[in-house]
Amino acid sequence: MADDLNGIADWHHYTECGLENIFLKNGFRKVENDGQITLIVDDQPGLHLAIGKRLCNQRFLTGDEFKFLRKEMKMSQSRLGAVLGVTENMVSLWERRSAIPRHALAMVKAMYMEYIRESYQITSLLNTDSTTAANDQIYAEFEANWSLKMAA
Repeated sequence: MADDLNGIADWHHYTECGLENIFLKNGFRKVENDGQITLIVDDQPGLHLAIGKRLCNQRFLTGDEFKFLRKEMKMSQSRLGAVLGVTENMVSLWERRSAIPRHALAMVKAMYMEYIRESYQITSLLNTDSTTAANDQIYAEFEANWSLKMAA
């Protein structure tokens, strides 16, 4: 564990994905151009895939995590609401208040796993680990693959 914390000052708090609890240990660089610092993430799609898979293995999601999955599937609140049989305003409320019904959560997780072409049964997604939402998650890239290093 102590080894995982080496160089913490050099990590990047990756809020660009819309989540407050994601930190990158490596796999990124900051480039300065005309006084502007730009973050470049190596294999950003792979990182987002690793984050999405991890979210699907959590029992509960925050509204921001739910929103992350929706956006990764390139779905509007209106489209997701139509799929789930609720209004766009209801989806917005879930995302703002983190009060997501179990059936909607399970369906979105199943839709995401299908979207990334990994098949899961909805019942298995209802019985995932007890990881609590909003724990800090630290991701590292190793041999061109992103993975969760640790959840604080």
